[in-house]
Amino acid sequence: MKTLLAISSIALVMASGLSVFAQEQKPFPDFGFMLPWPSKEYTGPVFELSQNYPKSLPNNPPPEFLKTDFKKDWRQFLEQVQDYCFEGNTEVDFRVENNKKRDWYHMPWQHYTDKGREGIHGLTQEAPVAQYQLAPTQTSKTSGAVAVGFYNNVAGYTIGEVWKDHNAPDVSKNVAFKNGAVLFKLLFVTLSPDEAEKQVPWLTNGIWWDGYLITDFDKMKAPNPAAFRHLAKTVLIQMDIMVRDDRAPLGWIMGNFQYNGNLNKPNKWKNLVPVGIQWGGR
Repeated sequence: MKTLLAISSIALVMASGLSVFAQEQKPFPDFGFMLPWPSKEYTGPVFELSQNYPKSLPNNPPPEFLKTDFKKDWRQFLEQVQDYCFEGNTEVDFRVENNKKRDWYHMPWQHYTDKGREGIHGLTQEAPVAQYQLAPTQTSKTSGAVAVGFYNNVAGYTIGEVWKDHNAPDVSKNVAFKNGAVLFKLLFVTLSPDEAEKQVPWLTNGIWWDGYLITDFDKMKAPNPAAFRHLAKTVLIQMDIMVRDDRAPLGWIMGNFQYNGNLNKPNKWKNLVPVGIQWGGR
C-alpha cells in the first residue's frame, strides 16, 4: 500500500510539473541580431516583441472602415484604415507596446534565419531593390527593402491560438483570421541619405529609422551575412495593409501607400499616399 501511495504521489508531482511547464513557457525571442547595447554607436530604445496575445476573441466596436463601401470609395476606405493603424502609434514611433489607444502585436519567430529581426525597430531583411526600380535616376544597385509588420487584437487572437505552444504551432485545425483582423507593414529601403535625396526625388523630406542592417543586399549571398550587419539609416518608402472583411468576395482587402515627401505635410507619416486596393483573386 505504501508503495502504491508513493507511486501515486510521484505521478501527481510529475503531472503538476508538466502543467506548470506548459503554462510557463519562455517568451518568444524579441530579435535575432543586435549590436552591443548600450554603446557609443547606439543608446536608444530596443525592440520588444508585442506578444501578450488575447486569450479570447476581442469584441471590438467595428471601426469606421468596415462601414465604408470600399468598392465605391476605395480612397476613403484606405485613408480610414491608415488612420486606424496610425492612431496611438505615430506618437510612440511604432513601438506598439506603448500604444495607449489600442493593442497591436507582432508575429513571432521572425528573428530566425540570416534575414531575421534586428533589435532596434524589429526590421527584417526583405527583397533587393533593382537599379532604376524606384526612379529613372536611381543608379544604386545593391540596396533593398526592410520591413516590420503589425497585427491588431483580432488578428493577435488568431496568432495566439496558433502559437499556444511556443515550439509547436497548432496546424491540426482550420485556423483563420476573423472578420475585423487588420495587418499592416511598414517598408523602408536601405539607400543612404545622400543616395535617397539625389536619386529618388519623392524620398525627400523622408522618415528615417535606425536599424542594425545588411544594407548591401548582395552580401545576403555571402557565407555569413550577419558579419555585414551594421548600424545604418533606412528611409520609409511604402505601407501595405490587409483587412479581413467578410464583405469582400474572398474575405480580404489589400491596399498600398507610397511615400511622397514633396507633399510636405505637417505629420510626415501622412505623406504616405494611397495607391489602390484589391479585393479579388487577380
